[in-house]
Amino acid sequence: MVGYIPVILDSGFLVEVRLTATAFRSRSTGTMKFLYHDLNVALQLEEKAKWKSTLGAFAANTVLNSSNPATPGEPPKIVNFEAERDMQKGFINIVLKSLFAGVKETFLMSKENRKAHKEKLKDFDDKNSKEK
Repeated sequence: MVGYIPVILDSGFLVEVRLTATAFRSRSTGTMKFLYHDLNVALQLEEKAKWKSTLGAFAANTVLNSSNPATPGEPPKIVNFEAERDMQKGFINIVLKSLFAGVKETFLMSKENRKAHKEKLKDFDDKNSKEK
């Protein structure tokens, strides 16, 4: 995995990965449901000092949620993504790029995905407040 992204999962549990994508000639689009908990990541930045990788890992673990959903009972983040295909590479490349684009969107959501997730959370809170 390090050949594609400089990240290693140090600890945590992957619960579910569901990738639904449509690949076109030069791009792919789709949705991803990536459920995990107690995730801790490490970075391996090649040609960089070890302290830079350690500092980057600390920053990543501080900024990223360690679980999806963030708290039990909440709806999980299900994101939309888009990936561009390198036309000089084989079909597996677009599959991998789609997977990585979905994971990246799950961790660092775009404006559209954040807005959609906030609406889901609001609907969830409204439903729970009506039940009480």
